Amino acid sequence: MNEIKLYRKRFIPNETIFLKDDIILHRDDDVIITKWFVFRPKEEFDHGVSCYYMKKGFKISKFLNDKNELVYYYCDIIDTEYIKEQNSYIFSDLLADVIIYENGFVKVVDLQSLQIV
Repeated sequence: MNEIKLYRKRFIPNETIFLKDDIILHRDDDVIITKWFVFRPKEEFDHGVSCYYMKKGFKISKFLNDKNELVYYYCDIIDTEYIKEQNSYIFSDLLADVIIYENGFVKVVDLQSLQIV
């Protein structure tokens, strides 16, 4: 079978991005675990690890800085579509997200986007 392709779909802005550089560390019927580097350089973090819980509808990402230190955990609510003919997954970001900082502070983000859709 051909190589697995991963895509991230967002509604704001409306875009679908091929995650061509993500490395799949594990895959089964329930989860996919990847490691990745950011698309656009950021001062506070530059890489991380993500676990897609496809049947449960969320993705947890661990954002790390250039010293491999935890910056925060990021939880996306997602919808997963698998296209068998292309051996590809499209992960649609369903807008509202949760950030959990190392000190335990929790922040819900992107709620304003829900009012637009």
